[in-house]
Amino acid sequence: MKKTILNLVLAGMVLLSSKGAAQVSAYTFSQSTGAYGPLNTGSLVGGTVQDDDVTQVALPFGFTFNGTTYSTVNVCSNGYMSFAALSGFEYSAISDQQTSELIAPFAQDLFMGTVITGDLTQGSNTITNVSFINNLNIGDSIMDFLGDFGNVNPIITGISMNAIVVNINAQNTVQGTDIFINNGSIRQNVSGTSPNRVAEFEYKNMTRFAVHDEVINFKVRLFETSNKIEFAYGPMFVSFIATPTEVGLKGASSLDFNSRLVDANNTWASSNTSSLITDFCDFSVSSMPGTGLTYTWNPAACSSPVLNVVQSNSAICAGQSATLIVSGATTYSWSNGASTATISVSPANTTTYTAYGFNGSCSSTLSVVQQVIPSPALNVTQSSSTICAGQNATLTLSGAASYSWSTGSMAASIVVAPANTTSYVAYGFNGSCASTLNIVQSVTQNPTLTVAQTKSVICRGTSATLTVNGANTYTWSNGASASVVVVSPTLSTTYTVTGANGLCVAQKTITQLVSACTGITEEDRGTKNLSVFPNPFTNEFTVVNVFEQEANVNLFDMLGNCVYTGKIAAEANETISSAHLQSGMYLLVIDNGNQKASRKVIKNQ
Repeated sequence: MKKTILNLVLAGMVLLSSKGAAQVSAYTFSQSTGAYGPLNTGSLVGGTVQDDDVTQVALPFGFTFNGTTYSTVNVCSNGYMSFAALSGFEYSAISDQQTSELIAPFAQDLFMGTVITGDLTQGSNTITNVSFINNLNIGDSIMDFLGDFGNVNPIITGISMNAIVVNINAQNTVQGTDIFINNGSIRQNVSGTSPNRVAEFEYKNMTRFAVHDEVINFKVRLFETSNKIEFAYGPMFVSFIATPTEVGLKGASSLDFNSRLVDANNTWASSNTSSLITDFCDFSVSSMPGTGLTYTWNPAACSSPVLNVVQSNSAICAGQSATLIVSGATTYSWSNGASTATISVSPANTTTYTAYGFNGSCSSTLSVVQQVIPSPALNVTQSSSTICAGQNATLTLSGAASYSWSTGSMAASIVVAPANTTSYVAYGFNGSCASTLNIVQSVTQNPTLTVAQTKSVICRGTSATLTVNGANTYTWSNGASASVVVVSPTLSTTYTVTGANGLCVAQKTITQLVSACTGITEEDRGTKNLSVFPNPFTNEFTVVNVFEQEANVNLFDMLGNCVYTGKIAAEANETISSAHLQSGMYLLVIDNGNQKASRKVIKNQ
């Protein structure tokens, strides 16, 4: 119900620095009675209404607790503070397993302010039958949690024996209702001069939760240089309800505590050292601290260690390890979280490591720089990533102090002329730190050309076909750019073709012979009377069958392909169309089964 009414927000956490062995149990304790001192008028810690709140505050000086120096502390409204994280709900803060690095002057479930009872009358601004007015003051506000004043917090304008006058009329008539007085606070101030300043935190007008007519006041003082801790207890009005509280210090774990025991056998002024972390101090009308009672804890005397760090290697290459060994103290910790005297480190970059040494609660620090020499970041520039066979390329390295190559060269730049695509390995050095880089020099082979011609000799006025292969593109000396070209030279001519695979080229020549061919006389093959006219011909020619029987007629090109077939009657003439034929030389053959005759014929353009 308490959390529902107040709906408060948990404050931030404080981070711990590196720790050595627990030493809170070694603190010395003393108790005395003196002046409580004036009210703390310093800055407010947290809000004006707090319940289970935690507020992180800056300390005016570095304060060493349990061997570690802190610049901030977490202050909880439930009567304790810690240099570690707090939730605000650790009502038994010392015995709570979740707490550490704790200072607890009055660990309880506390409410900041005073809770009383009184009677309200609708339309009246006077609260009667008030149960408690001991610490009330004109100007204090009442927290209207129950909505009796229309959810507006009234201000006290007058106080009498058992009545309170406020500046707002009540909207309800209620007898014996709870009235929450907003007169509590937590304040921080600093007094004295460096190096002997004192940071004081005062809890004013606190109340155990759900307890009426009660006032609890106490202070925590932190002393610069000596790192002494004091709890001072102020004026208190205690209800008849008896509940215990936890008082003392706690270290890094529940095994390290230094708390007080007050039970039926003693008083707050004669408290005993706790033997169990669950020991507590009775708190009731008959058992409470008197005004001015002071509990004091002093760190155990010790000598600060004189540290020394030895490095296996003050400078390493990236990816390597070094060993750091610290000596001169009893226990150790490192900025990287290690807690042994010897550590192995492998930083990617030059790094500073801090060693912490502890002799009891006294500590020293020593920083050491582990230098990291970066491995060379090699880069290569190629004059050309791809070359033709027979060409060369220049490879140039950068990014290191010195170099070597798989070729044996020690220069930054080398010239290579591989016959085939080749991988080269480059090595870069920054002192003893090295890097490698593989460079591929691509080589494109020059084309191997093959050129063929349909006829090595043609008659003047006829054509021949030249064919080339072996490359991607071609250029002929006559301007043609195809892989197949038709030529009709009038004289014997040598043609040059250039083949290219990208930038890589090769050349080949071929000679086309040309004959005048002024007449064609063929030796009879079986019959001398085979007649063909005209010869040479253009679009058609006539064949005369000299056989007395029907004969077959076939026309072959010079590659042996049959380009025409037909029949011719006995002793007849047959005209054959040649419009579909290319110019060139052909072989005409007729046969009747028993006899055969052939003759070369030429088609002109």
